[in-house]
Amino acid sequence: MDPLAAAFWGGFFTVATFMLAAAVGAAARGFRVLAAAGVTYSVVPALFVLAYVGLLPLRDQSVLTRWLIHLNVLGTVVLMLQLMLVLRSYRKPITDQRLQVALLLAGAVVLGVSWLLPAREGLWLATAYATLQCLWVAAAALRKALRGNPIAWLSVGGVSLALTSLVGMVWIHTHGGRVPVAVHGLTATACIGYVTVMGWTMWMRYSHALDLRQVMAQGPSFDPVTRLPSHAQAGRLVGRFLRAGPSMPLGVVAVSVANLGALESLHGRAAYNHALYICAVRLRRAAPLGSELGRLGDDGFLVLMRTDDPALLKHIAARVLRALTQPVHVDTAASDTEGATVATDWVAEAGIGITLGKGRDGAGAAVATARALSRAAFATPSRIVFGETREGPLEEVKPLPTAEA
Repeated sequence: MDPLAAAFWGGFFTVATFMLAAAVGAAARGFRVLAAAGVTYSVVPALFVLAYVGLLPLRDQSVLTRWLIHLNVLGTVVLMLQLMLVLRSYRKPITDQRLQVALLLAGAVVLGVSWLLPAREGLWLATAYATLQCLWVAAAALRKALRGNPIAWLSVGGVSLALTSLVGMVWIHTHGGRVPVAVHGLTATACIGYVTVMGWTMWMRYSHALDLRQVMAQGPSFDPVTRLPSHAQAGRLVGRFLRAGPSMPLGVVAVSVANLGALESLHGRAAYNHALYICAVRLRRAAPLGSELGRLGDDGFLVLMRTDDPALLKHIAARVLRALTQPVHVDTAASDTEGATVATDWVAEAGIGITLGKGRDGAGAAVATARALSRAAFATPSRIVFGETREGPLEEVKPLPTAEA
């Protein structure tokens, strides 16, 4: 094999090894189902590469071809079942079970028919089966992606890369040593992309499992919708922040969202929870590292920072406002069993209050002041207000320019 081609495949095996190590780490923390998915996403593609590129110690061409037939069918079934777990929320559970049974039966039929054919024709049949399965899943994911589901695009990308990898490996296997280095490079890159995309989906499920474990461990002190400390925990959050350094300055940013109640009245609790979760995710991304976040009432959030610089607080508040006021594509069905999900576009009507805490005794007052200012901000065009006290003069903060958003 050309050294450059070998370097490309070495990169793929490095990525697959990292994925396998992440799966082992998940298993060590007790997430066995998630670890099984990680092992599947790393080991099955590696077996495909080893077999198709000719790295397995099988010299008998007929034996190698039969191995490839079984790998194509069984590997495709396993990978498609894992992808259906990613796509689980796209279909009703009963439909999911029927599709899984159909997938297993089709795999068994293809495997049985391949044994009735010569080895080479059986391999083409197994390859066609794998290709059709990839196209079917890609079409199903693309349909959901075009309906506004962003995670479906991840599935579309993963299946497209898997299909590209399969075509490239078939080419390498059938042409032997006459394959250009560019084909090796493209195929290896597609394999790396596939494992990376599947690794990202694994991380999304892993982070969700970690959040769920935290909810179960902390109970009412942790809000399961926003993955933030609950409103009942807000006072303890301030106390913990002060105990870490009571003499240090405290900057407080409070966020109130006015139209969450109206959204719940119009579309139900599921839409309310969805919008609240998206607001929390955007707040977490906009808040600086080192800040403490939490719920504040039923319609608000709290951001605590170690700073006495009003300009920095105003800049952070403007970033938060810009993030929260982007449109949200809200699903209004509580679960897939309720029928077709209806989606509506919703924009948060947010108000932000900013203040500075002075000393240990002023921390609680600063939080109350910031919350009151956030509600007063609804009456201002910029929706951001800074003030040192509730009764004192208020300063309206200019929104963040588009180039800095």
